[in-house]
Amino acid sequence: MALKHVIKNILILILTLNIISCTEIKNNKGDKMMNIIPYGTDEYNTYIKENSKITKEEARNIKNNFIKENYNGKIIGAFLCCIIDDNYVFTNYYIPKLMESSTKGIWVNIKNGKIKYQNTDIKVPLITEVWNDVKY
Repeated sequence: MALKHVIKNILILILTLNIISCTEIKNNKGDKMMNIIPYGTDEYNTYIKENSKITKEEARNIKNNFIKENYNGKIIGAFLCCIIDDNYVFTNYYIPKLMESSTKGIWVNIKNGKIKYQNTDIKVPLITEVWNDVKY
């Protein structure tokens, strides 16, 4: 009798986990989670080719002008690390060896070139096979 109860509970747990895995992941505010695509991956190249109207070089120029105009060139090390929600993300917290970056930094929209400084500092993992080829 106890074995039937355990099996029933396991089946309920499996069913619940299946239902949860099919739902869209949201953060604690109910918003969708960020879509993060690490720089230098095949997914990045495909996404840029299909969706971007602003090239990586144009985004760098927009970022550099933004730094000159707003920060007198005093932001050091704003590296392109990834795309988050249709924005090139330039951050000074980009550590390929740790496969980690931050959302804090300069964001340039890939479709219209609008720029903003994102002050929210969320560490994001950039775990991909591309970092296996990086030499230190």
